Amino acid sequence: MRTALLIATDTYTDPTFGALRAPALDAGELDGVLAHPDIGDFTTEVLVNASAQDVRERVDAVFGRADRDDLVLLYLSGHGVKDRSGGLYFAAPDTRHDLLASTSIPAAFVRGVIDRSKARKVVVWLDCCYGGAFPTGMSPRAAGQVDVLDQLDDGRGCVIMTSATHVQYAYEPDGSVRDETGPSVFTRAIVEGLRTGAADLDGDGEVSTADLYAYVYERLRRESPDQTPTTSGMIAGDLRIAHVGVRLPAGLPDELRRLVRSTDPEFRALGLRLLAERADTGDDVAARTLDLLKGDDTPTPARESDHLKRCAMLWSNAAGVAFSPDSSLFAASGIVWDTVAWQEVHSIRGLNPGEAAFSPDGTLLAQGLRLGPALYSTTSWTLKTRARSTKSWPDRSGRLSFGHDGRLIVQWAPGHKPVLWVSAGNRWQERPLPVDHLRSLHLSRSTPLLVTLAVDGVVEVFDTTTRRPTGGPSVPEPAATAVAISPDGRLLAVADDQRTELRRTSDRQVVTTLPRGVTDWRGLAFAPDGRLLATVDLDGVRLWSVPSGNPVQSLHTELTHIEFSPDGRFLAGIAGNGQVWLWSVDPRDLATLPERRACPPTTRERRARLRHIDKIAGRTRVATGAAGLSGTVAVLDAWFSVTALVLASIGLLTLVLAVPEAVRWTLAQDLRPGGRSGR
Repeated sequence: MRTALLIATDTYTDPTFGALRAPALDAGELDGVLAHPDIGDFTTEVLVNASAQDVRERVDAVFGRADRDDLVLLYLSGHGVKDRSGGLYFAAPDTRHDLLASTSIPAAFVRGVIDRSKARKVVVWLDCCYGGAFPTGMSPRAAGQVDVLDQLDDGRGCVIMTSATHVQYAYEPDGSVRDETGPSVFTRAIVEGLRTGAADLDGDGEVSTADLYAYVYERLRRESPDQTPTTSGMIAGDLRIAHVGVRLPAGLPDELRRLVRSTDPEFRALGLRLLAERADTGDDVAARTLDLLKGDDTPTPARESDHLKRCAMLWSNAAGVAFSPDSSLFAASGIVWDTVAWQEVHSIRGLNPGEAAFSPDGTLLAQGLRLGPALYSTTSWTLKTRARSTKSWPDRSGRLSFGHDGRLIVQWAPGHKPVLWVSAGNRWQERPLPVDHLRSLHLSRSTPLLVTLAVDGVVEVFDTTTRRPTGGPSVPEPAATAVAISPDGRLLAVADDQRTELRRTSDRQVVTTLPRGVTDWRGLAFAPDGRLLATVDLDGVRLWSVPSGNPVQSLHTELTHIEFSPDGRFLAGIAGNGQVWLWSVDPRDLATLPERRACPPTTRERRARLRHIDKIAGRTRVATGAAGLSGTVAVLDAWFSVTALVLASIGLLTLVLAVPEAVRWTLAQDLRPGGRSGR
């Protein structure tokens, strides 16, 4: 049995201990990789801000029930404190600095529990900031360092890895401990090493304790030179921490191992190309590696074959678009189509629906209405229930989304506060979200996270289960226009009208900056697999590789409300005139719809055309006045036909100026050379 107990503390009642920013988030991310059946395959238990007594009881219970062949992993994140005699203690929320022995978790207690346990395979990870807590004016008796390994390791069946061992403690004259830690580089290195497989240094498809320590050591020495991770202990036999994929053949150069294990699509593509070149020259190791990787499910880069190749116009006058989870259905304007023949499946009559959203299991279709969404069954297409709101929404201007597990619905509109509904049996109960009026909001597809951009520019990430902010600090982004969160919740996209930044959700650190921005809150979206990001500016739609930020494809067309289909076959969106347009990777997927020689122009092109029409109309008005004046003096029969032609042109231009902008744009397309085809 593989068991992991993860303990994180970031708040303390004793003001001596400063609050820490990272532990709770670190434990959550670590839980994700350790519990994943294809990575760690641990049975995990997470304790966040538990009392000292609860922590001691759970540590005792987990190690007490472990059997001889079990692997037990203990992770502790928070403050480590050293008393006057040099004893090490782990602080809990209710720990008192003047009563460490009775209100904390002594390192000696942890060591004793491990010694008494039957488990002969024990791993301990400590990600602690070490501080001294002493009465005012007193000096420590021991040296000003904390030697963690000396207090936890006796060399018997236990491997310990710490973020540091000899860490200078910092305490103020009044005894308070300074919090000098930021988001944890140590835990992040563990998580990324396991999740990506980069910690499999010997390429055998598994991450051992030795592999992991070597990987973490190099990462910390590179990213945080003042922090030196340390390990100690030996265990006989196999001690696998994680599985990362197929076992790569011996003899493959380490540089190639790193490339083909990389989660960066560009690096992995480079590794595969180098393998192919070596295989073509007769390299047997490279050829065997390529064969093995054919069945591997590690991330693959976006390919030329993934590019969008055909566009078609489906409908007009839409407020939003949505694909079902299996991509078999598409909804817009209260109408549902199948995505094979693109035939109408159902139409919700008698309503003026706005945004649409399918539930994650595909059994419900939510239609945005002014007093809250209406939920329809996707089997009978009957109204199941209503999620009624206490406020009235602007007509057709909001967005609608389900949470990752289908138990949450969010409706929001720019300039308004969002409304959440939580499923309670057959009813949906309205719940508040502590944010002001919004510019943009986006939910993660597979994690309980949503990101908001308030009108004051503050970007925040919320846990949808608690409806409280989580992750890194909230930093104002006054110029930001749109935000999005990746399907796995690991990356944020924050855009203004000049650039788009990809940031880690955990600490808000910038990973990549894209040289293009987003001009509309509806113009930013991740692909369902997280490999692509779509941005929309005045010059059209651009697709970027994630996380490298390399450009993949440009669509010189106007589009908002962009939405990828879950299977990656389609990109849908709405043009400036309300028309629904579709793009497909395989042209055959849109074969039943009339093909368009020209898709909608970019916003910049459309505005330029309208300005050109206005300019022509102004000149014509001047010409009309001059022609009228000269006509009163003398009218020659030879010029009569020319005058009639000019007047006819004036009538057409006057008609163009009198119709709405959307129709003027349509006329402008029809009048340009070559015209356009289709419906």
